[in-house]
Amino acid sequence: MEPLPGTFLGFEAAAHDSPAAIVGRARRERLGLAFNQSLGFVNRDLDEVIPPTWDFAFPFVGGFAVVCEGCRSRPVDDEHSEMHGGVWGYINRSGEIVVPIEYERDSLPEPPLKR
Repeated sequence: MEPLPGTFLGFEAAAHDSPAAIVGRARRERLGLAFNQSLGFVNRDLDEVIPPTWDFAFPFVGGFAVVCEGCRSRPVDDEHSEMHGGVWGYINRSGEIVVPIEYERDSLPEPPLKR
């Protein structure tokens, strides 16, 4: 099989994992998908539901995902990193911006209530 054209977020695939194993796991988990350094989201059938748009995105919680533009990864120690900089906001499961992408991460308000 050909390598997958992207990186699944939310778990680390081992070097020996086959694409079939990665796809199987992705079908069991709702994961973001990275293409050319932009992040989007796929559903359990691996259909793209939100095109790769964001520099970073956290997984959906309560129907919303925190996303950022212009943020970058910064090492915290030898094994961990964190996202810093850029502007942050929220999207819903349709990819609509529900809290404007204009906040610093530390001042990001709580997500809106699910309606």
